[in-house]
Amino acid sequence: AYIHTVYDDLQSGTLHKLTGNQTLDILLSDKLQQAQKQTITFEIDYQPNTTLSSIADLDLCVILGNLLDNALIAAAQSTERKIYCSFEQKNQYYSAITITNSCDMAPVIKNGIPQRQTPSEQHGCGIQNVLNHVQKYGGHCQFVYHIPQKQFQATVLLSCAEKS
Repeated sequence: AYIHTVYDDLQSGTLHKLTGNQTLDILLSDKLQQAQKQTITFEIDYQPNTTLSSIADLDLCVILGNLLDNALIAAAQSTERKIYCSFEQKNQYYSAITITNSCDMAPVIKNGIPQRQTPSEQHGCGIQNVLNHVQKYGGHCQFVYHIPQKQFQATVLLSCAEKS
């Protein structure tokens, strides 16, 4: 179903060329369209010097797809209904992806990791998948809830070093 949705999006001309990485552009275009359907404001800030070429497309989709899915769910249930996603080069060694979304209720964070809210076989594996894929690249994740702004923020640092 997901592949058909992406294919239909490509055929309808809704593919946004945001990053120059075709896979990343397809993923971001799909999430932008999902946000629009839910009347969620979704802003993407991609700095052109961001280096993600050392991250396999599938791994990047797992990381970003899971985090954006979570952001869409939280934003849809919030008053503000906003998501901000930024990509930037921190130094010559790390690229950072930061996703900030409106979130009216603070999530349960245990040992720095958000916990699933409802017991379900379908939910709760996404963050663990993100962590596994980020660690594969010598990266790091940080999850923070900002109480006054009612915002949840996920920051991912990924190593720019090519794996040998």
